[in-house]
Amino acid sequence: MADDTIDDGGLAFPAKRYQAVDMFIDADGATRPTFADVDHPGMTLRDWFAGHALIGLIPAYQAAYGSPTAECVEIVREAYGYADIMIAARKAGA
Repeated sequence: MADDTIDDGGLAFPAKRYQAVDMFIDADGATRPTFADVDHPGMTLRDWFAGHALIGLIPAYQAAYGSPTAECVEIVREAYGYADIMIAARKAGA
């Protein structure tokens, strides 16, 4: 069976963020937050590329069909198609 795993290109914007993770009541009875570094994966590079492809695709479909919403599924598939091509080009050394 072929491997149907989609190459998402990895994470686009992984980061650690210092954020409130819990609350506690201090000695004065005040509720205070507890902070910690939390890993945030960000989004995949594939999603990032597809989102940028949509910036050009939506106006193009609107010009061609009068309404980009008439072809939503097609537009999204095309955007991810561009994203897949961009990821493949990066892996090939582009």
